[in-house]
Amino acid sequence: MNKLEMDLTIAFGSHTQEGPVGCIMELCSWIAEEKWSDRPECVSPVIAAFCRNINDGLPNDEARKNLFLPLIPHLLNTRSTGAVEEKRRWMLVDWSVRKAVPYCLRAAGLVEEAEKLEALDEVNNDVARAAARAAAYAAADAADAAYAADAAYAAYAADAAYAAAYAAARAAAYAARAAADAADAAADAAYAARAAALDISGLILKLCQVTE
Repeated sequence: MNKLEMDLTIAFGSHTQEGPVGCIMELCSWIAEEKWSDRPECVSPVIAAFCRNINDGLPNDEARKNLFLPLIPHLLNTRSTGAVEEKRRWMLVDWSVRKAVPYCLRAAGLVEEAEKLEALDEVNNDVARAAARAAAYAAADAADAAYAADAAYAAYAADAAYAAAYAAARAAAYAARAAADAADAAADAAYAARAAALDISGLILKLCQVTE
């Protein structure tokens, strides 16, 4: 039987037992008939890092299966050249700054700050990264200040929105500061921004489709 046709369980964390239960990357290694690992040779290391963090941030196995099962054929054989992997890192930095953070800022009522980030040039080089980093830190400060100003009156939902905006902006600023860790920081930004609302599936597909 084709392993993709089996009843796969995409689970939290790492696992020692090979089989149809594992995190998304372990299952990719198993389906590709590699050594059991959450760092399969056939998958882009940038995409793998992002998927590992998203995997463990989802609330249950059903959510993991809904997101990742259709993506497995696209994830396999995505490892590529250094230039392609670098392009993928920049895509995650850009997405963190211009997509995830503005979503959070709007949820907290910080529309002007969201628009400033959305208006930035695409973050795909060191000059744009410096501007993005500064803008993301400014957005985090704005979220922090808005929370402090409203804390005496804000309902829990508003408190949570400010906290999410702050966390996403800080994560995006970190992604812009250390592009090598963009995948981890982008995943942090995604969860601060409520990953389900951000078309994570579409983002992963775009990363898989990057070529020279």
